[in-house]
Amino acid sequence: IRGAGSRANFGLRGVKVLLDGVPQSLPDGQSQLTNVDLAAIARVEVLRGSASSLYGNGSGGVISFTTDLSAPDRLGVTLRQTAGSFGLLKTQARLSGRAGRGLGSLSLARTTVDGFRQYSAADTRQYLGAVDYALRDGVTLSLRGGTAETPKALNPGALTAVEYATNPDSAAAANVLRGASREVSQRYASVRLRGSGDHVEWSGVVYAQRRFVDNALAVAPPAPAGSTNGTFSTLDRRVTGARLDAARRLGDARLAFGLDLQRSFDVRRNQRATGGRPTAPEDTLLLDQNEVVTSVGPFAQVQWDPHARVTASAGVRYDVLRFRVDDNFLRDGADNSGARNMTAASGHLGVVWRLHE
Repeated sequence: IRGAGSRANFGLRGVKVLLDGVPQSLPDGQSQLTNVDLAAIARVEVLRGSASSLYGNGSGGVISFTTDLSAPDRLGVTLRQTAGSFGLLKTQARLSGRAGRGLGSLSLARTTVDGFRQYSAADTRQYLGAVDYALRDGVTLSLRGGTAETPKALNPGALTAVEYATNPDSAAAANVLRGASREVSQRYASVRLRGSGDHVEWSGVVYAQRRFVDNALAVAPPAPAGSTNGTFSTLDRRVTGARLDAARRLGDARLAFGLDLQRSFDVRRNQRATGGRPTAPEDTLLLDQNEVVTSVGPFAQVQWDPHARVTASAGVRYDVLRFRVDDNFLRDGADNSGARNMTAASGHLGVVWRLHE
């Protein structure tokens, strides 16, 4: 969504991201797109304006991805390869099939690129599996799982105006000397049950995610520091969550309501680094802390069609978030542990009048 999250140093902020109804956004508002392989996506929906207020942390809007589960044949295989400038090469294999009440797909993809700029090569590998099974008429069980690996993502850094004028595709010298890069490994799984009947729709999902990040930063550590000394940050993240929602048609009106629950637990450590890795004897620990974020968000919305060309809607959501940091690095003589609770109420009220067909 244009302009949203443009000031974020990493990740995507201000936009709620869903993959097959499963939130990819963390309770702190950060979204990761590592799990999303666009070549395995059948549909993308963009939600702006009033209704996005029901999703929480979605001030910029909501992007909902739906996995491609089409399988016209009993068993089908698709191979695709894309090549482009600056060393772009993407290879994808997709296996899909159906049997009885079940429908499934498996997608394997690898993307490598040298990058427009110096020191900007990257390698990403995605393995995604999806199964839908009809338990009975109107009730479907959906299983999703996968892993995404980025063993190499070099970071060329930002350039000054003078550096850009001299050579716009160059890399910042400090980033090269300090080995600025990122390695990411992410796994996720979800179970979703959804159903529909006479004037009623409902859905419930539980999900879990594990993410490992090794991030060599060009940020200089405390003195003494040389030209090759940066900061090496590691992150071990566990995310669990659930979302329940339902909708019911009441004459000319439609009532929808639900609840979001989410928790993330991070183990974060920073060390001095030499050339991008903490290998020298003086590359000691600088930070060691656990970070926990929990969120609870009930929401409700009503839509009413008093006339064939008029729709009125009203919605409200109330979010409760708790941030907590447990400082395990006490050798600096200070315990920086702490917690903060934050609440936010968001809502909308509006009328749409369709002047003409």
